[in-house]
Amino acid sequence: MTIPAQAAASRAATDWPVIVALVGAGAVAVMQLGKPAPALSLIRADLGLDLVTAGWVSSIVNLFGAAAGGIAGFLADRTGRRRAMIAALLCLAVGALGVAAAPSALVLLSARFLEGVGLVMVFVAGTPLIIAAAAARDRALVLGIWAAFFPLGLGLIAAAAGGLLTTVSWRGFFAANTLLCVATLLAFVAIVGPARVAADAPSSLSGTGAALRRPGPWLLSAIFLVMSVATFAVQTWLPTFLFERLGLSIAEAALASAAFIFLFIPANILGGRACGAGPIRRWHVLAGGSVGIALVPFGIFADGLGDLSRALVACLYPLSAGLIPGAVFAGIPVHTTTPGETGVVSGLISQGSFIGNLAGPPLLGFLVLSLGGWTGAVWMFPALGAACLAVAMAIGAIEARH
Repeated sequence: MTIPAQAAASRAATDWPVIVALVGAGAVAVMQLGKPAPALSLIRADLGLDLVTAGWVSSIVNLFGAAAGGIAGFLADRTGRRRAMIAALLCLAVGALGVAAAPSALVLLSARFLEGVGLVMVFVAGTPLIIAAAAARDRALVLGIWAAFFPLGLGLIAAAAGGLLTTVSWRGFFAANTLLCVATLLAFVAIVGPARVAADAPSSLSGTGAALRRPGPWLLSAIFLVMSVATFAVQTWLPTFLFERLGLSIAEAALASAAFIFLFIPANILGGRACGAGPIRRWHVLAGGSVGIALVPFGIFADGLGDLSRALVACLYPLSAGLIPGAVFAGIPVHTTTPGETGVVSGLISQGSFIGNLAGPPLLGFLVLSLGGWTGAVWMFPALGAACLAVAMAIGAIEARH
């Protein structure tokens, strides 16, 4: 296909310190998304929360992204991406402090919502900054690395939670996250100075409208949405399945879940790097991830497999489904015609991701209850995989025409 000017224009050399700073900021932001899950029982006991409120403590972070990801991307472009990233990290730090000190459910939920605003702004401001910091020859690799900030953050928080929660309680655990957010903000300001950031190309209403009239950005968002429904459902319920069905201890289930999440990282990087490598096209990579979504959960949740076989099959899920985020991020420069469009397209993709994160866990939980267990509920994954495959083929058709 013919690559648009946005994909062709680039700096001569990749600014790797900026890349590292941005990926680190993204990982710290995602740590705030994942930090309540291992602490929910302690939070409930301390603040007297019911199950519904406790569920919102975990999921309300996704609400802003699900409702306004595209708008957030447009605003990040208009205000300046570096300024938007600094504001995002400030939101994360203030929100984390509010969560750590929350005396009531209302304060806790309000602080969590503020963390959600910060997370979305990191997503939508960071993507254009990453693209601008990468040389053309490194762009696919860099965008694959950028996609890996999500599993990196979730894996780190899952691995750290057990030790910290048993030594400093949930408030100490969240206070440590506050310090981490502040340190990340200071590091970003020090490393990513104004002189190291390419001049912003602000979004305009006409440019935004042109981007949204093209099918490519919507299809990238759609496949991210469907992938997120499946993947966040698996990630959320895997510890419960390991604990209740397979008899692992809570610590063993948490460690296994962290290892599962970390396996997304090499797949994310490979997904971005593989697009356009030789005869491989983006839709081929997306199709491979779609097949993994459709088939691998049978080996995770269905009856009949031994523990070792189940563990080996489970490894195939992140190694296949994890190809999709890298391929989607690598597609942003291809489906935008000017740098000013990257923010709104990144926001649209983030919106798909956060909608999927909101929908996936309750959908799988509902099916487990309605269909009498995990064996029946697992049939949602072939449907999701088929939807991903259809979108992948549509993306391939569009890219083949241009």
